[in-house]
Amino acid sequence: MSDLDPPTEEIDDQATERGETLAPWLVASAAVVGAKHVVVDKPSQDSVATYADQDCAVVAVADGHGDPRHARSDVGSRLACEVALEVFKELSQDILDQGRHHKEWERELRLRLPGRISWMWNQRVREHAGQTEPDGAWHPDVDLYGTTLICALLTRRCVVLFQLGDGDLVVVSKAGVHCAFPPSDELFGTATWSLAQADAPTHADLICCHPRDLSLLLLCTDGIRDAFVKKPEAFLGVGRWLHSRVKEEGLSRVEETLPEWLSELSRRGNGDDASIAMLKF
Repeated sequence: MSDLDPPTEEIDDQATERGETLAPWLVASAAVVGAKHVVVDKPSQDSVATYADQDCAVVAVADGHGDPRHARSDVGSRLACEVALEVFKELSQDILDQGRHHKEWERELRLRLPGRISWMWNQRVREHAGQTEPDGAWHPDVDLYGTTLICALLTRRCVVLFQLGDGDLVVVSKAGVHCAFPPSDELFGTATWSLAQADAPTHADLICCHPRDLSLLLLCTDGIRDAFVKKPEAFLGVGRWLHSRVKEEGLSRVEETLPEWLSELSRRGNGDDASIAMLKF
């Protein structure tokens, strides 16, 4: 793939990864503290969360902004992932109970899902800030918790992909590898949309599709793409490379090697935190 490929150990081709033959989908994740944050003993601002049962799978990554203005962004990113799992698990039951086309879901969810996530996140961070029984309306206090959010829901009938802010949601399918939501032309440098903005729902991207053509989803905080700043065209090669490894080795084995790979990416990149969540159908 590139000179950032980590060394891998030999594996037994006959080995069966525990649980992989039983579940209709598989999830994996990893997160590492960025190299520059290790030096100054600063905690990671990234958060990752995953969930899977026989009805659905949900993955989420969030990247707290990390500057003094957003001093509690590590908490904000954690709460964003918690909210994503809660909202998407509830949504999965609606999808399973209603035999509707994924494009119908897309039209409806574009109207209500970004607002729902924003409302719940505002409420959780305002509670953390010490407010008594807050609602989910925007409040200046939430700026301390600024974060991005990328999440995905997979059911047998519909896949929901959501992104607010930077980072990448990489789709590996029969048609190839692409980013579900290309970077916005309105953003430059380190600027990003944030859950902490009063108009956050208006900046969210959402699509729904059928799962039959999907092979792998990768949800990446921007620390991964930033490691390829000198060779941006190589970034999508990460999707092809990981897809190939998952097919050959199994997701559980690949997950074991992700922290070492992410740490190497951070060291060779800009030193940012690096996190990834993977969803295999």
